[in-house]
Amino acid sequence: MLASAYSYFREIEASLLLLRSDYDQEIRIEADLTQTGLIARLEHILEHFEADLHEQERRARDAAARLAGYEQRLDQAFALQGELDAKLAQLAALEADLAQTGKEPRGKDQTGKVDARKLAT
Repeated sequence: MLASAYSYFREIEASLLLLRSDYDQEIRIEADLTQTGLIARLEHILEHFEADLHEQERRARDAAARLAGYEQRLDQAFALQGELDAKLAQLAALEADLAQTGKEPRGKDQTGKVDARKLAT
């Protein structure tokens, strides 16, 4: 009976979540994890709280600095606007050509006769 109960409990899967602000951190629990190992994992996570806080504060400062740079450029004209307009016009012409190609039967000219030159392309 003891062996049966032991195998029953070995098949149970457990998960441990540390609920943090806007972040649920999962702590892995393998079947062969000892109590001491679990305590060591928890201690490791708790010891790194301060370092994690400093890292997130640094990332927030960096993001704020990047945002300020982006906001300065908001009122400026796009330097490559002419090139962009030309490429958009090329794209529109290409899409119109592709749409027209799909409507024409392949290899036939406007009279409905087969044109060997069009078949070669």
